[in-house]
This record gives sequence, C-alpha cells and structure tokens, in this order.
Amino acid sequence: MKIKRADLIRQLAEDYGYSKKSAAKVVDNFTDVINKNLEQGNTVLVRNLGCFDILLRKERRCPNPISGDKVVIPAHHIPRFYPSNYMRIVVKKWEDNVKRGVM
Repeated sequence: MKIKRADLIRQLAEDYGYSKKSAAKVVDNFTDVINKNLEQGNTVLVRNLGCFDILLRKERRCPNPISGDKVVIPAHHIPRFYPSNYMRIVVKKWEDNVKRGVM
C-alpha cells in the first residue's frame, strides 16, 4: 500500500489531534527543511527515521538503448537515504509477520 502526502496529513490529524491545515504545514515544513539542507550540501540525520545525504556517482559508460553505442554518463550527485536501525527493526518485524501469515 502506498501512503501519499494526503494520507500522512490525514493520519497526523486523526491520530495526533492536528487540524488538517496544521498537519499539512508540518509535512511541508519537514520536507522543505530536508531539501534546503541537501541543497546546501548538508547531511540530515533524523533519529529513528534515517539519514539523508548526497552521493557522488562516478562517470560510467552505458549502452544507448536505441543505437547500442556506448555513451559516457558524466559524474553527478544524487540524493541518498539510509534507514535508521530502528526503521530496519520495524521492517524486519513486518516481514516476520507477513511470513507467519499474521498480516
């Protein structure tokens, strides 16, 4: 199941008593802070969530899917996310429940 922005806002409003307007502001401000810090080249570490940082991908050669010729893809930066240990444990619990047929 995919949880979208609107679903996050609804869950914040229902579970924690936020109004939908203030929940939307919280979600937007959180993503804005992460994006602004990444734009400045900073690493963002959020406890129990994970780490957002920037990775430099090396230059590489790949075949052009249309012509088959080798094309050089220049080095470039990409965003990267590392989940926290807590998040890994949560996913492991979910995986174990699915394997046992609980979910």
